[in-house]
Amino acid sequence: MADAKKTRTREQLVQRVIRQFHVVEACWERIGTRRAELQKLQDLLARHADEPHLGELALHMDSDISLQQLCTFMVPVEREVHHYALRDEDFLMPVDSEEPVGETMPVQVILDNLRGAFNVGGVFRTAECFGCEQVICSGYTATPEHPKVARSALGTEQGRWMAQASIHEVLDGLKADGISIVALETGDYPGLFEVDLSFPCAWLLGNERFGIGADVLEKVDQIVYIPMVGKKNSMNVVSAFAIAACETRRQWDARQASNGECNVNG
Repeated sequence: MADAKKTRTREQLVQRVIRQFHVVEACWERIGTRRAELQKLQDLLARHADEPHLGELALHMDSDISLQQLCTFMVPVEREVHHYALRDEDFLMPVDSEEPVGETMPVQVILDNLRGAFNVGGVFRTAECFGCEQVICSGYTATPEHPKVARSALGTEQGRWMAQASIHEVLDGLKADGISIVALETGDYPGLFEVDLSFPCAWLLGNERFGIGADVLEKVDQIVYIPMVGKKNSMNVVSAFAIAACETRRQWDARQASNGECNVNG
């Protein structure tokens, strides 16, 4: 009984912190309002500095914190709140073939500082659907040990994956192996359907809100964007990767078919 009450108290506290964080996030561009709401969040955390995650977050809170820093520090708290609520992935229904219907292609997927564990699982699932070889989790990206990743990945997280904290080490290692790095971003870059991909390659996906850091983009071989015509110039990272993975698969299969015809004619 006491444990259940303690859990409910913790749940209510975490949800209060998350709600206040969302208020701060929503008013970030209004400096005066931001400062007032950020102070409320600081006060709330300070009153519960002995709580796991919240105490560590309180240490990082000050008026000069950037939104990107705040979002980064909030990741463990956001992930905890999902233990107390109905999850999107609870509605996912797996419909599987007994065996893969095609061969894998020499393509890897790098996830750098993805904030949402549900998105990570979605990328794992999409990567398996299109036959990618491996998923690499970098920075604070959740790994398959996280229950939310496992639930949304629907078993595809049991394939090849690795975790490495430093994105620069990840890129350096892949490039040393002769793997071309292709970043998926928004901006004035070549369109996805206009570029010829080199194989083997690795897709680089960045943070859902802040994208890929400029210092990281300097190391990639190509940067592409998905052409869009609506008012919004970005989409969910899993949706974006699905489009990129489909085009990658199309180019790989076309390349293989062309090589086969050359071999037959030769």
